[in-house]
Amino acid sequence: MAERIAVADLGSNSFRLVVFTSADGWWKRTDEIYEAVRIGEGLAATGELGEPGMARAQATMEVIAHFCSASGIEPGDVLAVATSAIRDATNSAAFLERAQETSGLRVRVLSGEEEARYGYLAAVNSTTLSDGVMLDIGGGSMQLVHVERRLARELDSWPLGAVRMTERFLADDKPAKPKQMRELRTFVAGALVRAPWVKRSGSRIVGIGGTMRNLAAAAQ
Repeated sequence: MAERIAVADLGSNSFRLVVFTSADGWWKRTDEIYEAVRIGEGLAATGELGEPGMARAQATMEVIAHFCSASGIEPGDVLAVATSAIRDATNSAAFLERAQETSGLRVRVLSGEEEARYGYLAAVNSTTLSDGVMLDIGGGSMQLVHVERRLARELDSWPLGAVRMTERFLADDKPAKPKQMRELRTFVAGALVRAPWVKRSGSRIVGIGGTMRNLAAAAQ
């Protein structure tokens, strides 16, 4: 009988469920659910998850739980993890308690270091990255990992996600002005001062995450 495992990634901008099935010793992605919930919307201004975002997130978690149940995937075989927005919000515990009661999903909140390390593992095991940097930009946070001989030498996480930075510097929903871009670049450069190793990490960057996928699609 084929073995299945489901992973639910509860990100700041989107929630994604992927189901992997093992057959003949190989794992293959067999199902996927994606929903842009934007649970991190407004977090930068208030420090809390807003009610509209929490409602969208809870509804999506219930859809994920129903799908897994209908597919015969046991609750213990669903690995649900949350990242930046839920990690940083002051009311995240209350949200998770409420959402878990209705969906039955038990969620583990990843630390910034854990999120960076998982991104590194994905990059080195799915690309030819041997020396360089793993870059993961989500809606709420950004992770960088210095990779040397396929090993993670230094890593860190910053609250520099695409949604968070857009709300802070480009919130008028119009084409970015030069002044706004200068302020954004200055802010990011200041945040990266605490990681001097970035400058000696080489010129190769492997990017993962929704923001990088959108950039790649635009470039293509």
